[in-house]
Amino acid sequence: MIEVRTITEAEIDAWQVHLDTAFGGDPDPEDIAAWRPLVDTERAHGVFDGPLLVGTAGIFTFDMTVPGGPQPCAGVTAVSVSPTHRRQGLLTSMMRTQLDEIRDRGREAFASLWASEASIYARFGYGVASRRWSLTIKAHDPQLLGRPSRGTVRLVERDELRTIAGPLYDAMRADRTGMISRSSVRWTTRLLDLPANRHGASARKHAVYEVDGEPRGYVLYRTKSEWTAFRPEGQVRVQELVYLDPDAHAGLWRFVLGVDLMRSVLADNIPGDDPVVHRLRDPRVVDVGIVDGLHVRMIDVPRALTTRSYAASGSVTIEVVDPLGYAAGRWTLDASPDGATCEPTTASPDLTLGAEELGGVYLGDTTLRSLYLAGRVDEHTPGAADRASVLFAWPRAAWCPEIF
Repeated sequence: MIEVRTITEAEIDAWQVHLDTAFGGDPDPEDIAAWRPLVDTERAHGVFDGPLLVGTAGIFTFDMTVPGGPQPCAGVTAVSVSPTHRRQGLLTSMMRTQLDEIRDRGREAFASLWASEASIYARFGYGVASRRWSLTIKAHDPQLLGRPSRGTVRLVERDELRTIAGPLYDAMRADRTGMISRSSVRWTTRLLDLPANRHGASARKHAVYEVDGEPRGYVLYRTKSEWTAFRPEGQVRVQELVYLDPDAHAGLWRFVLGVDLMRSVLADNIPGDDPVVHRLRDPRVVDVGIVDGLHVRMIDVPRALTTRSYAASGSVTIEVVDPLGYAAGRWTLDASPDGATCEPTTASPDLTLGAEELGGVYLGDTTLRSLYLAGRVDEHTPGAADRASVLFAWPRAAWCPEIF
């Protein structure tokens, strides 16, 4: 008999072993121990075939920055199904159980996740709400445009970085959509440096940018030593770069681009509007890759739309199609920079779109116009797609610095 239920404290290790195995890895006791404090058994589900654990799914409870500031978000994570139980509806059962739990708990108006396979979650109403940008800069100490940096960079140990990084991170996430809150436990886990996670590179290094002794930014990175015919061909691998202002951004990038014996820099998760590409005198030294990032799922549409901010004023009536039922309905959104209302209505809709599409535009990164042009939004009132696209847009690209 198949049963979906929350796990017990005694089942956490088995739950994590199943997860590691399903993702094609070998269970690592250090990794399991590192993850254990993050597992909330009230929001961690297992699928059991009799006594056998054959599937997992969890939720992290945190806030995510949306246009206007942080809002509660259900961070879906640790989704796996045993290879012996594929194509038996287990994933659907877990996802429906999660969505019911989020709706019934009432804390969050939306959920978000990173997808191991991008095509899986659309059928559960998740839409691509941000992109993960990857840059490889193939130059050592390239010429950068802009003013010289005012501050200095120093290397610090992990414990000191932990005391410095929190306020800087919180300051940046205040208006960077997609960034999540970090509890003390999450910070501890984020800064762990397990050998299994190095992938042939060095232990993690931590650098802080300061102006007159005041921290203004930090970078977490590794170095990968490489030599060809006695010539250095190493690489700096940037894991997280956080800054408060353009000066700190320039100072940190100058630092990582100038590390001796390193001939390239890889930053595989940065915001799509990161200005480093505009600082390079020679723009051809950078290769850019883009894949999907955060996927967002609407649960409570009126609450989600009234608790975010809008950079423009306008009114639009939208009909949301949701075969699973959570976000289905017709609403009139009246929004301005001063606030918004979202009320159910029987009026004819200006636009019809799916829950996937509404989740996709929620953070302001994916534009509604692009989805309309892709044939994924139906326009009933001429010009409504353009007006709504301006309404939902946000001036900063969405970005989450960690894959949860």
